Amino acid sequence: MTVHYTAEIEFLGIQIIDTLRWHSHVQLLPGKLCKVVFTIKSLKEVLSPNLIRNIYFTKFHSLLRFGILFGGQGVN
Repeated sequence: MTVHYTAEIEFLGIQIIDTLRWHSHVQLLPGKLCKVVFTIKSLKEVLSPNLIRNIYFTKFHSLLRFGILFGGQGVN
């Protein structure tokens, strides 16, 4: 069995490089957030403000806060 070295890995949805920096994750985050913003804008006229707020917290806010669990300081 051979173990292969990789400088970057995705761990529970967070991109981590071998120096334990967040740069890769931070570069991918805007694309994910843009998709959520588009969804919210598209549904804003159809759904109630309460449902839009729920979408914000379940999708957008959770993406922003997720790194805090592993980094202790957030996604910097």
